[in-house]
Amino acid sequence: MIAAGVNPNSIWAVVKDPGGTNGVLPVVDELTNRGHDVRIIRNGWAATQDTLFGFNVEPTDIDSGVLEQDGLPRPDLLLTSTCSKGGTGMELIARLRGQCPTVALQDIWGGALAAEYWQDPRYRPDYVLANDIVGRDIMCRVWPDFSHLHIMVVGFPAMDHLASFDLASARAEARVECNLTSRVPVVLYLGGGTGTGETLAMLVKALDALQHHKAHVVQLIARPHPRMYTDYPAEAVRWNDACAKFRGILVKDPPVDWTVEQAIAASDLVVSMASTAQLTAALMGVPSISVLTPAIGERVYREAYRGIVEEFPLVTMELARKAKSVHGLGDLLGAFFKGAPLVDLSPDRHLRQMVGKSAEFAADAVEMILHTRR
Repeated sequence: MIAAGVNPNSIWAVVKDPGGTNGVLPVVDELTNRGHDVRIIRNGWAATQDTLFGFNVEPTDIDSGVLEQDGLPRPDLLLTSTCSKGGTGMELIARLRGQCPTVALQDIWGGALAAEYWQDPRYRPDYVLANDIVGRDIMCRVWPDFSHLHIMVVGFPAMDHLASFDLASARAEARVECNLTSRVPVVLYLGGGTGTGETLAMLVKALDALQHHKAHVVQLIARPHPRMYTDYPAEAVRWNDACAKFRGILVKDPPVDWTVEQAIAASDLVVSMASTAQLTAALMGVPSISVLTPAIGERVYREAYRGIVEEFPLVTMELARKAKSVHGLGDLLGAFFKGAPLVDLSPDRHLRQMVGKSAEFAADAVEMILHTRR
């Protein structure tokens, strides 16, 4: 149902990478349910998918060239993800400047808005929907001249479904499906971009050392990022080499249709660099370790944020642990296997209060922007 004072509107919603797509689609679903006419514009990874996570919308492939077509009505509002390298969403912000409000939605702290390609003022949206006060503060530092009143905190729309997620049932089902035993720890490695293959090799080295010296047998699930083989082929070579060297139980054929939630549910511990999926793990109550060495992960992360954000916020908030070396990673793994709690993921923690109604809050913000710009 559309809020009082807001008429049905034509909205373009741009999606590109998996993380950004996951964030925008729940808001699209909510706006569609309220009666708005939302047209999805897919580019990048999203344009290669047959379906988009089962949401009740009809995806349409168009790109920024659509604005060159004569007579095509402009939208009343543009909503875009904040994905790597900008893509069509960034281009449409520039092309629609002054014609309709443009809104960028973070899918993780800062999104990619801190990256160099978003810094040109032509590509600045009129509004930013931030995940929480951490994301808002990052944006205030990244764009100090941007109106703070135009940065709205709405939560994590991609995580709303986790408010009612049954971890125990999902874990039991996933382990049966993948023939995992509960008697042996399950470690999930979630891949990323640059450095992900070398980081997996570090994890394998640390796990093998524990298995050799302390008789810890480990089941390892290595889940690559959806874009690794297309965008980071050199990482894929290192990835496959690391998997081949692992001396524990490598889960070679996890179901190809597993969601990231199912993979996390199957696991006792998640290891990655600085992944959006670690936020998912934290909200599910599964601990994680960020492997951020000075030469690889830490450098890549700080370069992505141009030095403005020096630490992965999940680590800063003590919702994930950080390893800066193979030795440090081994110490954390050893402590975890001995039963030490790595982090406090109790339900009253900050992030877990932000899920459940985030898509509604984001849709409310969009409708408020539409109303105030009339």
